[in-house]
Amino acid sequence: MKEIHMSPFIVVNAAHLSPAPDLKEFSGVAQVPKRCVSDKECDHPTFRYVWNHILNRQVVSQEKLLSAGLKSFLIDLNIRADSPKEHSLKGFKIDFFQLDGAPLKYSNVEISAFVELYSEGRVRSKEIPNQYRFYFTGNIKDLEKGKEAAVLMRSSVNGLRSRFVEVRIKQGYTTFVDINLIS
Repeated sequence: MKEIHMSPFIVVNAAHLSPAPDLKEFSGVAQVPKRCVSDKECDHPTFRYVWNHILNRQVVSQEKLLSAGLKSFLIDLNIRADSPKEHSLKGFKIDFFQLDGAPLKYSNVEISAFVELYSEGRVRSKEIPNQYRFYFTGNIKDLEKGKEAAVLMRSSVNGLRSRFVEVRIKQGYTTFVDINLIS
């Protein structure tokens, strides 16, 4: 596990994703809905930051989010299934636990169900057929600012071995997890 600070960034109230999922070194960007393209007064919380950046205007970070105790995080999970057949997304089972195997409901970490961040609904790589992407948002209820937490993630799909992975999470950050499921 390592923390990457590749480029300057600003803090905005938005979900983030990688525009080039196959390039591990590419940083995430805020996603703005298509409806904002033709509406310069769009009320989406990220739009004005993207708009000002495009217009080459100064963009100021929402530092108040950090000082107010930003508690959310994102897990970007990339699974390569070593299998000759394609798998249904419904066939994947992804569960999160405390590091000792206890349920998360007794911890200070909340993780949502799978979310789809691609506007076109893609979760399967067109170039690599047996590669699947999943995104989970979460919240860390009580943790000292700047500290990280960890959860245990189990990933499985019919016909392939389950994998258990320790996933480190940090408030205001995206954690990228890249795993192989084999037979």
